[in-house]
Amino acid sequence: MLNPDGSPTPVERVLIRPPESRIGPLTDDERQAVLERSPLKGRYDETIDRESAHEKLQQRAEEAERIAAAEKAEQVETRSTTRRTSSGSRRQSASEAMVKSAARAVGSQIGRSIVRGILDTLLGGRK
Repeated sequence: MLNPDGSPTPVERVLIRPPESRIGPLTDDERQAVLERSPLKGRYDETIDRESAHEKLQQRAEEAERIAAAEKAEQVETRSTTRRTSSGSRRQSASEAMVKSAARAVGSQIGRSIVRGILDTLLGGRK
Protein backbone atom coordinates (compact mmCIF):
# COMPACT_ATOMS: atom_id res chain seq x y z
CA MET A 1 0.00 0.00 0.00
CA LEU A 2 1.06 3.60 -0.51
CA ASN A 3 0.64 6.67 1.67
CA PRO A 4 -1.20 9.68 0.20
CA ASP A 5 2.16 11.22 -0.75
CA GLY A 6 3.10 8.08 -2.72
CA SER A 7 5.63 6.57 -0.33
CA PRO A 8 5.26 2.91 0.64
CA THR A 9 3.73 2.03 4.01
CA PRO A 10 5.54 -0.27 6.46
CA VAL A 11 4.86 -3.98 6.12
CA GLU A 12 2.45 -5.41 8.71
CA ARG A 13 3.60 -8.32 10.84
CA VAL A 14 1.59 -11.44 10.06
CA LEU A 15 1.64 -14.77 11.81
CA ILE A 16 1.26 -17.76 9.52
CA ARG A 17 0.04 -21.06 10.86
CA PRO A 18 1.97 -23.97 9.44
CA PRO A 19 -0.12 -26.45 7.47
CA GLU A 20 -1.37 -29.59 9.13
CA SER A 21 0.30 -32.20 7.06
CA ARG A 22 1.88 -35.58 7.35
CA ILE A 23 3.69 -38.00 5.17
CA GLY A 24 1.58 -41.04 4.40
CA PRO A 25 -2.16 -41.77 4.34
CA LEU A 26 -4.57 -41.39 7.25
CA THR A 27 -5.93 -44.39 9.01
CA ASP A 28 -9.69 -44.91 8.86
CA ASP A 29 -10.10 -43.77 12.49
CA GLU A 30 -8.05 -40.58 11.89
CA ARG A 31 -10.02 -39.82 8.73
CA GLN A 32 -13.31 -40.25 10.59
CA ALA A 33 -12.11 -37.94 13.41
CA VAL A 34 -11.16 -35.23 10.88
CA LEU A 35 -14.56 -35.54 9.16
CA GLU A 36 -16.36 -35.27 12.51
CA ARG A 37 -14.52 -32.00 13.34
CA SER A 38 -15.14 -30.49 9.92
CA PRO A 39 -17.39 -27.36 9.77
CA LEU A 40 -18.81 -28.80 6.54
CA LYS A 41 -19.88 -32.04 8.23
CA GLY A 42 -23.14 -33.24 6.70
CA ARG A 43 -23.15 -30.73 3.89
CA TYR A 44 -21.38 -32.87 1.29
CA ASP A 45 -22.18 -36.33 2.68
CA GLU A 46 -24.96 -37.06 0.19
CA THR A 47 -24.03 -37.54 -3.47
CA ILE A 48 -26.29 -35.61 -5.84
CA ASP A 49 -26.24 -36.49 -9.53
CA ARG A 50 -27.52 -33.34 -11.18
CA GLU A 51 -28.32 -33.11 -14.86
CA SER A 52 -25.28 -31.82 -16.74
CA ALA A 53 -25.29 -29.26 -19.54
CA HIS A 54 -24.25 -32.02 -21.95
CA GLU A 55 -27.30 -34.08 -20.98
CA LYS A 56 -29.61 -31.08 -21.38
CA LEU A 57 -28.18 -30.24 -24.82
CA GLN A 58 -28.49 -33.87 -25.85
CA GLN A 59 -32.18 -33.85 -24.82
CA ARG A 60 -32.76 -30.67 -26.83
CA ALA A 61 -31.10 -32.22 -29.88
CA GLU A 62 -33.22 -35.36 -29.56
CA GLU A 63 -36.37 -33.25 -29.20
CA ALA A 64 -35.45 -31.19 -32.27
CA GLU A 65 -34.80 -34.43 -34.17
CA ARG A 66 -38.23 -35.77 -33.19
CA ILE A 67 -39.91 -32.52 -34.25
CA ALA A 68 -38.05 -32.56 -37.59
CA ALA A 69 -39.07 -36.18 -38.18
CA ALA A 70 -42.70 -35.34 -37.39
CA GLU A 71 -42.62 -32.33 -39.74
CA LYS A 72 -41.05 -34.42 -42.49
CA ALA A 73 -43.73 -37.10 -42.05
CA GLU A 74 -46.37 -34.37 -42.19
CA GLN A 75 -44.84 -32.96 -45.40
CA VAL A 76 -44.80 -36.40 -47.00
CA GLU A 77 -48.42 -36.87 -46.01
CA THR A 78 -49.31 -33.41 -47.32
CA ARG A 79 -47.57 -34.09 -50.64
CA SER A 80 -49.45 -37.33 -51.12
CA THR A 81 -52.77 -35.65 -50.41
CA THR A 82 -52.23 -32.37 -52.33
CA ARG A 83 -55.00 -31.53 -54.70
CA ARG A 84 -54.44 -31.11 -58.38
CA THR A 85 -55.94 -28.17 -60.21
CA SER A 86 -57.95 -28.64 -63.39
CA SER A 87 -54.76 -28.37 -65.49
CA GLY A 88 -53.17 -31.21 -63.52
CA SER A 89 -50.53 -29.23 -61.56
CA ARG A 90 -50.55 -29.29 -57.77
CA ARG A 91 -51.56 -26.35 -55.58
CA GLN A 92 -48.93 -24.26 -53.81
CA SER A 93 -48.74 -24.18 -50.04
CA ALA A 94 -48.63 -20.80 -48.28
CA SER A 95 -44.89 -21.07 -47.65
CA GLU A 96 -44.18 -21.99 -51.31
CA ALA A 97 -46.22 -19.00 -52.48
CA MET A 98 -44.37 -16.71 -50.05
CA VAL A 99 -40.95 -17.95 -51.21
CA LYS A 100 -41.91 -17.61 -54.86
CA SER A 101 -43.20 -14.06 -54.28
CA ALA A 102 -40.03 -13.05 -52.44
CA ALA A 103 -37.88 -14.52 -55.24
CA ARG A 104 -39.84 -12.57 -57.83
CA ALA A 105 -39.46 -9.35 -55.83
CA VAL A 106 -35.70 -9.84 -55.42
CA GLY A 107 -35.32 -10.77 -59.11
CA SER A 108 -37.22 -7.75 -60.32
CA GLN A 109 -35.23 -5.47 -57.98
CA ILE A 110 -31.93 -6.85 -59.30
CA GLY A 111 -33.14 -6.60 -62.89
CA ARG A 112 -34.18 -3.00 -62.38
CA SER A 113 -30.81 -2.04 -60.91
CA ILE A 114 -28.94 -3.75 -63.77
CA VAL A 115 -31.04 -1.98 -66.42
CA ARG A 116 -30.60 1.35 -64.62
CA GLY A 117 -26.83 0.83 -64.46
CA ILE A 118 -26.62 0.00 -68.17
CA LEU A 119 -28.82 2.92 -69.19
CA ASP A 120 -26.95 5.26 -66.88
CA THR A 121 -23.65 4.19 -68.47
CA LEU A 122 -25.03 4.52 -72.01
CA LEU A 123 -26.67 7.89 -71.42
CA GLY A 124 -23.67 9.34 -69.63
CA GLY A 125 -25.18 9.80 -66.17
CA ARG A 126 -28.05 12.10 -67.24
CA LYS A 127 -31.16 12.17 -65.07
